[in-house]
Amino acid sequence: MKFSLFVHMERWDEQVSHRQLFEDLTELTLMAENGGFSTVWIGEHHAMEYTISPSPMPLLAYLAARTEKIRLGAGTISRSALPPSVAGMPLAMRSNSNW
Repeated sequence: MKFSLFVHMERWDEQVSHRQLFEDLTELTLMAENGGFSTVWIGEHHAMEYTISPSPMPLLAYLAARTEKIRLGAGTISRSALPPSVAGMPLAMRSNSNW
């Protein structure tokens, strides 16, 4: 059985900074990798104060540089916000084998 984690970086408390959410995401990803999870997924959300993920690609690139074996993926990409070619380019340029 494989386990995955889908992370939205929810901001339930306005006292929690966006930086703290980002650091929590990194810590959670490393914990999932060390715990044997197979994949961490990040969603894309716009115009919502409770999440800070307007594009999963930069976050995935950051996490890829800090992980070794866990797979990383975009759980959602809002194609309506971008032309398909623009949304797909970062995926095509991935450089880490654990994506």
